Amino acid sequence: PLDLNHPPSFKEIMTGPDPRWFLELATKIPTQYGIKPNILFPWMHQVNYQGLQPRQIMLKSREIGSTTNWIGVLVREVLTHPGGNLIIAADREENAVNAIKYAKVMIENLPERIKPRIGKNNETLLEFPDLGNHIKALPGTIKSGRSERALYLLATEMAFWESDDVYWNAVQGAVVEGGIIVIESTANGTNNLFHD
Repeated sequence: PLDLNHPPSFKEIMTGPDPRWFLELATKIPTQYGIKPNILFPWMHQVNYQGLQPRQIMLKSREIGSTTNWIGVLVREVLTHPGGNLIIAADREENAVNAIKYAKVMIENLPERIKPRIGKNNETLLEFPDLGNHIKALPGTIKSGRSERALYLLATEMAFWESDDVYWNAVQGAVVEGGIIVIESTANGTNNLFHD
C-alpha cells in the first residue's frame, strides 16, 4: 500500500515508475454513488507496483475495475507525453463509449495544475490541442484502427472481439515503434485470439 501521508514530489507522481500515486492522489472515477476518489483495490497495487510494462496481458474476472485502472494509468502517460495518442480498442460500441466517459471524468476532475484543455470531444474521442494528442475509443468493427497512429493501445475485452484476428491486425498495426500495449479481458472459451 501507498503511504498517502508522505507522497513523493509532483514530478514523481506524474512521471515516476509507480502510477499508483497518480491514480490515488489525482484521479476520480464515476461510480453508482457519483464521482468519487479513486481508491485502489489490492490487486491494483500488485499490478501497478512495478509500473507500466511495454507489453502487458491480463486475464481478469468481471467487474473488478480493470478497464478503469488501465485507462487511468494510460491517461497519465498521455498527459506526460505530448503527441502520444491512446487508442482504446473495445469489443463493442457501448464499451467504447463507456471508456471515453471514464477517461473524460478522470481528466475533468484532475487538479487544475495538471488538467489539460479539452478540445473536440464526443462519445469516442477526447482531443488535447495543447498537448497535440488525443484519446480515441474504437467500437470493435474490423475496419477500426487502420488509419490510426498511437503510442498507447488498450485492447479491452479482447476475448469477445468479433473477427478478432482482423481487428487485432488493424489496431496493433496502429502502434508506433516503442509503443505500449495493454491487453485485458475476461475469459471466453479457448477458441479466440486472446486465449491463444
